[in-house]
Amino acid sequence: MELGLFRWLSNISRDKLLDVAFLTGLSIIVSLVFYSTISANGLILGNDGSVHLARAQEFLNVGYISLDNLGWTPPLYQILLTFLISFTGITSADQLILLVKASVLVVNWLFVFSVYLFGARFFNRKTGLVASVLLFFCFPMFEINMWAGYTSVLGIAFMLLLFLYLPLSVERKSYMVIAGVSAFGLVLTHQLTMFVAALILVPVMLFLLIKTRGKGVLALVFIVIGGGVAFFLYYIRAMLPYLGGLIEHVFFAQKAMVYQISATSLSAFWSNFGFVLILGVAGLFVAAYKLWLEKKHVRNITLVFGFIVPLILAESFVFGLYLPFHWFVYYVMPFMTILAAVLLFFIVETFSCYFRVHKANLKRGYVRAVFVFLIVLSCFALVMRGSVLGTSISEAVPFYSYSDPMALQAGQWLKTNYPEPATVVVTSAPGFWFSAFCEKTVIAATAPTVERNVISESILDLSYEIETPLTLLRGYEAKGDISSETYVSLNGVWYLNAFSSITGDFISYDIDGVHKELSLSQMSRFYNLTITDDGVHVLTIVYANDDVLLTQIQSIHETSYPTQVSWSITPVDRQVRNVSLQLTMFLSLYFNFEKVYLPGILDWENPWDNPTNVSDTHWAVTNFYKDTLIDNYIATYDEQNQVHYALQFNDLPTWGNIGALGNLQVDAFRFSYEFDNINSGKNVSFSYQTLTFSEDSYYQSVPLTQVREMFTAQPVWYYTVNSRDYIDFINENNVGFLVYDKFQLDTKLIKSPILNLIYSNDRYAIFKVEQFFDCVS
Repeated sequence: MELGLFRWLSNISRDKLLDVAFLTGLSIIVSLVFYSTISANGLILGNDGSVHLARAQEFLNVGYISLDNLGWTPPLYQILLTFLISFTGITSADQLILLVKASVLVVNWLFVFSVYLFGARFFNRKTGLVASVLLFFCFPMFEINMWAGYTSVLGIAFMLLLFLYLPLSVERKSYMVIAGVSAFGLVLTHQLTMFVAALILVPVMLFLLIKTRGKGVLALVFIVIGGGVAFFLYYIRAMLPYLGGLIEHVFFAQKAMVYQISATSLSAFWSNFGFVLILGVAGLFVAAYKLWLEKKHVRNITLVFGFIVPLILAESFVFGLYLPFHWFVYYVMPFMTILAAVLLFFIVETFSCYFRVHKANLKRGYVRAVFVFLIVLSCFALVMRGSVLGTSISEAVPFYSYSDPMALQAGQWLKTNYPEPATVVVTSAPGFWFSAFCEKTVIAATAPTVERNVISESILDLSYEIETPLTLLRGYEAKGDISSETYVSLNGVWYLNAFSSITGDFISYDIDGVHKELSLSQMSRFYNLTITDDGVHVLTIVYANDDVLLTQIQSIHETSYPTQVSWSITPVDRQVRNVSLQLTMFLSLYFNFEKVYLPGILDWENPWDNPTNVSDTHWAVTNFYKDTLIDNYIATYDEQNQVHYALQFNDLPTWGNIGALGNLQVDAFRFSYEFDNINSGKNVSFSYQTLTFSEDSYYQSVPLTQVREMFTAQPVWYYTVNSRDYIDFINENNVGFLVYDKFQLDTKLIKSPILNLIYSNDRYAIFKVEQFFDCVS
């Protein structure tokens, strides 16, 4: 046996032995690197992996693949997980996590190996080996695994295999089968990868058909059959009714993707790829010229379009398209490493050729100096890149740590002590992984820029919402000192615009000869959200103590843009005198409100231009009074983001001011209402209207002189109003528990009458929802 093995090894060439050894070592490195990467937080990084696992378990439970999964990702990777779970029979959370990690290693190995094959087939084995090594110097390779984009990794691998065997399939029918299977796997793995591959495939296939004078039709048929069957099996039934609006949605309606534009800047590319970026861009020209000389035009087109198409898609915001810009960086990566490897070998071959030709004329000292310089330069580049890469990975680990061992501990405690079925609402950490830990249905908070989850937001914040296309009004039972907030929509994402603080609003009065002054935070607070018979959505906040009741009513109707705000002050059982209620509208510093209209005082200027009081360079305020205010309308404007905020008083306040910080940002509107006396059993009231919106969410630009007209304008056809109540969400979804990351926990929640703290560790707190909502309503 030993003699036979020796003969087999002796028949293998030295190069092939080196390739086998290198690929074996590379496989070990892939396993070690990516296992340690995704396990960097002590459990598993990313949130999407838990969703894939939940889908796989759903497939096992119901016995079929639901089309509800279409909005997530195609099911191939989840089918792989389903097979592994069924084959191994494991059920415990820690074993399932280990299973997901094992699948991740297989997916990444396939991706790295596909890059090697692509480079080896298009150029030579050494190019493929170097290209696969260069992947480890690209941060996106680690990032995509840290946020659990396993389906993207698998999809890119299938895409590379498809374009690798496509030109070969013209010559050998066996390669047609491989190309067809790759197309089938690609379509069932990831929608975005399929989209990128289709754009690259069109010019490649056209050229191939022209070059082969129609002989490539059979190869195209196999690809169409492979991809078409997959598309028909999974997509077509769900997509057919919506094909009319699909293009508009994909290319023009996903404005939320604007937040990813910064991730495709030149500095971001440099941070992601370092020296690989320079080598890759330069290598594009070298590789194109090299393949052109060798008359391998199909490979040339494949490589050039494979690099340029995802690069253009990453910068498609220039053309007004709304695509997931950052994700296309992952598709640029494999082609960039292959091109970088081509350039490296071109440089090595050029220097080697030059050395052989001029060897006799070169001095040894000169050669050694150049050689040492190149070695030092290479080492310096590798060390610097390694340092940047290490820093990027260390910064990304906490960002993508949606779950950790503490979450596993909390989930297992909940599973043991409360085994009955229930829905659990959790913060972004521990995220969807908590479902695997506690074996209950989980609704997790998500990033608003990606996809706003109104259910989790409302329940976790104990909030009430009234939403229009222009404005989102939110009231909170427990969010620090915030009583209510208003948001405006920019690129499809809600951004905080203004808020009221119970520590920033004050009431003062005399009762029984005693003067009292207190903030609204010192009073009890109650909320109620209703919809009247005529369609008015009303958020009522009642503040109370032993002396007075304050009632704030904020109402929004589908027939008008502004929010109607009214206040009433009612003595409990004794007369109150010298009543003063001071209110403050704080403006978010996210926006750059600098221009202010204050009739007769500021004509779209800044309070620093006409201040009443100034504190060094820290702040300035401009006062106004009921007797001197020549109009009932005041406003401010953020020119950079085109956001408006305006007030129109139905009852003029006694006094007020507008403040600006040292950087000219307007930070607050303050005003006060005063009353001489209010008898027991009577009340006084006043009202005003607020209007805030971004021109991005409105159907046209609004000149500053015409903003006031929107207080009386009739809304356009698309204007609708929706209300949300966290109590309704709790009842509708059978929510039994809330889990908070303590870094996001408002300690005032502990005092909530509907929540009972039942568990806490160093990172997470679990509250049981008590079913007695009448006292809150």
